[in-house]
Amino acid sequence: MELYRDIIAAPHTLIAGTTGSGKSNVLNGIIRQIMTDRTPQTARLYLIDPKRVELSVYKNTAFVDEYTADSLDALAILDKAIAEIERRYMVMEMQGIRDFHGTDIYIIIDELADLMISPENREIRRKLQKIEQIGRAAAVHVIAATQAPNRTIIPANIVLNFTNRLALRCLSGIESRQIINVSSAEELPRYGQGMYLSPDGIKRVNIPKTDDFTDIVSKWQRVAPQRTTTRRIPRLEPKKAPKEYPESVPMKNKGLSPQVAMFIAMAAIVYGFIGTALI
Repeated sequence: MELYRDIIAAPHTLIAGTTGSGKSNVLNGIIRQIMTDRTPQTARLYLIDPKRVELSVYKNTAFVDEYTADSLDALAILDKAIAEIERRYMVMEMQGIRDFHGTDIYIIIDELADLMISPENREIRRKLQKIEQIGRAAAVHVIAATQAPNRTIIPANIVLNFTNRLALRCLSGIESRQIINVSSAEELPRYGQGMYLSPDGIKRVNIPKTDDFTDIVSKWQRVAPQRTTTRRIPRLEPKKAPKEYPESVPMKNKGLSPQVAMFIAMAAIVYGFIGTALI
C-alpha cells in the first residue's frame, strides 16, 4: 500500500483514466488507508461526490466533516476549506513557522469533470485553484478523480497544480500527456497498473486491489447523523401581508335585557303621570 501512503502524504493528487480503469478502486484504497493509519483527530475528510456512488458509504463515519453530491454545496465546502487555510496561516504567522503541524484535511472529489461543467464551474475553478496554491503549507490536500482530463473541461492551471498525478489506462497518447505530460498510459493494461508522476519523476506502478472495506467503515461508523454542508445562499423571508382594518365596524344589536326594558317602561309611565298632573 505504499502507493496510497505516498498519495496521502502528497500535497495534491489527480487520478485519471478511462471508464473501468480502476479510479474507484484507488479512491477507496486511499480512504481506507487514511482510516487504517490515522484517527479522526489527525485526519478529516471533506467528500464531494457528484457521481453519488463511491463516497456515500463513508459519509456517516467519524472521519467525515462534510459530504455533498451537489455542486452548489461543493462551493460551501471549498469556502470552508479556504477559511480554515487562512486561519492556519494566521496561526503559523503567530508561531513563526512555515508549515502547519496538526490535523490534515483531505478534500476528495469524485468526479472532478462534473464540477467543472456544473453551473457553478467558474467559482469552483477559482476556489479549487486557490486551495491548490495555498493549501500545501496548511496541511489541506486535494485528491480528485476524473475520466475526462481534457483541458477544455479541466483547465491546465487546475491540472498543473496537482503535484502528483496517477494516470491509469487512457484511450490515447493525448489523454496520457494531458495527465502526466508524456505518452505511455495508453499502453497500460486495462486494469491493475498506472503511471505515477511525482516530484521524483514518472514510474510505472502496480495498483493495489482494495479489499472489502466494510470492516473499516463499520469500525468508524458513528451513531450521530452525518454532517452535511447546507447551502450558503441567502434565504428570503416571505413578505407579510399588510394588516387590513375594516372601514367601519357595525355594532351588533344584542337586544335589551328584561330588567332594562322594564325600567324604561316604568319610567315612561311615571313621566306620563307627571305630565298629566302638571296640565
